[in-house]
Order: sequence, then C-alpha cells, then structure tokens
Amino acid sequence: MTHQCPRPECSRTVADDMFACRGDWYALPQDIRNAIWRGYLDGQDADHAAAMTAAVEWYRDHPPRYATREGMAVRYSRPDRRAQTPRATRTDGETGEDRQ
Repeated sequence: MTHQCPRPECSRTVADDMFACRGDWYALPQDIRNAIWRGYLDGQDADHAAAMTAAVEWYRDHPPRYATREGMAVRYSRPDRRAQTPRATRTDGETGEDRQ
C-alpha cells in the first residue's frame, strides 16, 4: 500500500510505513522527525498524530524553493554548462579533438 507524500506541493507516492518521500522527510527539522519516530515506535497514537500534524503545518509554512504553485512541483534543472562554454583553441590553431 502507498499514500501521497504529505507535503502539499509534492506528488510522489510513498510506502505506508514511511511518513514522506526522502527529500521532504529530510527537509523537516530534526526535532519534528524525532517526534514522529518517537510516537511511532512507542505506539503513542496521539503523540504520533500530533507530530505528523506539526510536520504538515511546517511544510505549509516552509514551501520548497522549487514550487511554482500549490499542488504542482517543478524542479529547476541546471543549464548544460558545456553547451555554453566555447571550445578552447590551442595555440597551434587546432581544436584539440582526438585524431583518428
């Protein structure tokens, strides 16, 4: 079984034994992650639910830098720097390509 990652901007599905996808889990502050784990491992449903609620509120207060609008996440890719860099020319006029 799976469920959707609880971050509003994330569309990933995660296994039921996980709270969030890896990236969004590690985006949470350590104290919130620890509270989620403590509630889960100790079997304290009320504490676990409160920690998960705190995590969802944290996600709402701290949108990811790649979000373009609510409900949709787009990760920006880096431009290919090799395509922008002109090929260096050697002093003898050759381009430095391998000869065959």
